[in-house]
Amino acid sequence: MSGEHGWAVGLGEPSTQLLEAVAVSTDSQGNVYTAGLFGEGSVNMTPMADGTTLSNDGPGPDGYLAKYLPHGELAWAVQLQSPFTIIKSLAVDKAGNVYLGGGFSERLSIGGLIAISEGGDAFVAKFTSDGDLVWAHNFAAETSFSTSNIDALESVAVDSSGNVYLSGSFQERIDFAPGVTGGELTSTINPLNGIFTSDAFIVKMDYRGQLLWAQQLFGKTDIPHPKIAIDIHDRIFVAGYFGGSIDVNLGLNMADPTLTFSTTSIVSVFLLRLDASGEVLWGRQLIVPEGATASSYATVMDIGADLDGNLLLVGDYSGPVDFDPGDGVAALSADDTSYVMKVDAEGALVWVRSFFKADDSIIGKSCFSIRARSCASNLAIDNLGAIYLTGVFQGEEDFDPDSMRTFILSAASQSLFVVILESDATLKTTYVWNSTNSDSLKTRDIALSDRGTMAITGIFSGSVDFNLQKEDANESVLLDAISQEAFLVNIIPPPIGLDRWWATVGDDPIEVTWTVDVPVEVMYTLDVTIDGINTWDLTKRFGFVDASVLIDGVGTAAFDNAGKADLGFLGVGRHTLKIKSFAVPGKEIVEEITFELTGTGGTSQTLKSLFIADYPEATGTFDVVV
Repeated sequence: MSGEHGWAVGLGEPSTQLLEAVAVSTDSQGNVYTAGLFGEGSVNMTPMADGTTLSNDGPGPDGYLAKYLPHGELAWAVQLQSPFTIIKSLAVDKAGNVYLGGGFSERLSIGGLIAISEGGDAFVAKFTSDGDLVWAHNFAAETSFSTSNIDALESVAVDSSGNVYLSGSFQERIDFAPGVTGGELTSTINPLNGIFTSDAFIVKMDYRGQLLWAQQLFGKTDIPHPKIAIDIHDRIFVAGYFGGSIDVNLGLNMADPTLTFSTTSIVSVFLLRLDASGEVLWGRQLIVPEGATASSYATVMDIGADLDGNLLLVGDYSGPVDFDPGDGVAALSADDTSYVMKVDAEGALVWVRSFFKADDSIIGKSCFSIRARSCASNLAIDNLGAIYLTGVFQGEEDFDPDSMRTFILSAASQSLFVVILESDATLKTTYVWNSTNSDSLKTRDIALSDRGTMAITGIFSGSVDFNLQKEDANESVLLDAISQEAFLVNIIPPPIGLDRWWATVGDDPIEVTWTVDVPVEVMYTLDVTIDGINTWDLTKRFGFVDASVLIDGVGTAAFDNAGKADLGFLGVGRHTLKIKSFAVPGKEIVEEITFELTGTGGTSQTLKSLFIADYPEATGTFDVVV
């Protein structure tokens, strides 16, 4: 379940009819929050111990919300009960309050509070960091109930003042604040058939859950799955995809829509930025050029904002698509593949890149495709602007097709990946996990904490080896499930620098890991200097040592007698160099050790430390200064 570099749990029981992970989030303390659904049966929220079990008498799914402490212990779990529950989105504010959004039919029970729906309503609920319900609101709708048309929140986001933002879709009418002017919205009637379409809504509430404003996107056809993101400066971004055309009011009090997007493709992507009062500052669209095939499309699966106010999007496309939402052209062309793009706070394209071009034999390389086998579906952004993308792939795929090199990974069955890109879209590193069931492993969400941990949730069956650290098989966590279960993985990345450089006199040979960021892809050598002497002093002083370097858990390079190891090519990004089999002296010693990583062309990085060996009864604490 757990290790030095993180933990993983599987949630579910063989008798549970449905278990679906939906969302994950983190707080500033490194706690992990997750939400999802489970059908008739039970779900054990503490699968490695006797603990909290939630039960559902059916027939429809109930929801769950749980908090796990940084090392994997369950803090609390909450059940949401209704005849048919939908969970869509999860957010955590800087105070640790938790916001959950979705939909339900007939009635919804949360911690003793019961909401009633005549059809299918959307809801949002706020909880404290201890799991206590603060408030919950359902939004009355006129739509007759069916499992396919419950009005539901798609995204929940929170700004620095605790204001809550919601986006989603509705059909016919929805009321966000009965009796309050501006709270009721009515969806568009399709002029071709006289049927109400599913329009999109964007709503702002204050920290008490009171409506501040409601904005609407009017569609000639349905507008599914609009996403919302708030950056550190409280800028409001909305993105989604649509077919036909949509109209947007630039201001809440304008009688007629004044911004229109249209497309002749299956669907295309729109981007909006709103101000704090709900007025649209700008709108952009990804264009499928005229003359493209009727099967061309572009979608958006997830969005996020970095600390510089840039908006990141991940989604799918097919055929030629112009990814520059401004006056320029940034055309990419492929069949059913994934993209990630960055635009600045004014909607100008910064960069775009695509994935999955290696194996054309795999059908359905997009989340939009019914037969999806390879697609990127979710993203998160760290405080340095690095982008974490997660999804699934099968076959042989190139995760770096837009550069001069290739980075091909292969998987016989559907596998889960995390791709980490630098802020300029340069590939940094990847994680891959495999399942024994070819179609069972899917990712649903990813979140990062300020402490650098990475949480991922999804579904699986069969066996999955969630190796928490790529180069260390001892950090392997194997999860098994007979039927579909949810998984929750929290990875603690290795820190930059040395993990240790000390020993007890007389110990067996030790291993030391140096984690380092490489800026340029060239050939590298690793030199070890001891007390300023560029010789392999450890072998001379401590006896023969078969010292080597394990590179990212794969390649091995041996040290020569001068303390040098040829590592070969290292790509740009973070690498882990495990220096193996240093002998430990038979007496106390303090030695200055210098590591120097040198690339062809003069690129180098140097790290100095002290190698300390002492007797077990020593009580002093040695600080390793990097």
